[in-house]
Amino acid sequence: MGPDRRRPPCPDLPSPRACESFVSRQNARIDRNQIESELAQLEQELERVTQLAEESDAALAALEEERVEREGRLVLAQRAKDDFKLRIEAKRLELQRAEAEAVIEALDRSLAGRSAAAELLASAVQAAIARLREYKAEHEAVMSAWQAVRKQPTARKVVEPETARTAEHEPPAVAQSIEMLADTVREHFEIQLERDLIEAAARSPMGYEIQKLPAHLQALARERRVAVLREKDTARAPRGDT
Repeated sequence: MGPDRRRPPCPDLPSPRACESFVSRQNARIDRNQIESELAQLEQELERVTQLAEESDAALAALEEERVEREGRLVLAQRAKDDFKLRIEAKRLELQRAEAEAVIEALDRSLAGRSAAAELLASAVQAAIARLREYKAEHEAVMSAWQAVRKQPTARKVVEPETARTAEHEPPAVAQSIEMLADTVREHFEIQLERDLIEAAARSPMGYEIQKLPAHLQALARERRVAVLREKDTARAPRGDT
């Protein structure tokens, strides 16, 4: 390689000291420009992050305002919720009282109806017994008269066959009516007997007597026992203010 022939940095200056001073000023100018450029970039970045911070702060303030507003709405909604719960509970109690009054009124009406029907039934039974006794007396009179006809030869010969047949047999309506009455009375007592058996079995210790009932009564007795136990629990429960 040949000798280094690079151009001197400041060929127009008269001395090396002047050259060094020129080079130093040039380097200082370059460093200052770079610093100013970096400073401008930093200032721009500061402005950007400042704006971002302000936007974030504004967003946080808006969120805080919304949070406070929502908390207020939550408090109001909770109060309304509690108020509606109380009102609903009051309405339920009111409905229960209305239902209780309705079923009690229905019971009172049923009792009044049964009492009226019982009086009519008692009157009808007494009238039926009286009519039955009257019929028996008239029937005995027919039997006595028929016996007298049969004992008298001439009367036995001239009596109408239809009259004889009528005298020998009771009217069909009587037998049918008495059979209907007997069946009705028998059914009434059978139903009452079944009710008594179901009630006694349901109230027996541990319901032991239920298994001794006929099969068709056991299910009814079990249902009745559940109702009896529920009634006992209700009676033992403390009564609230009404």
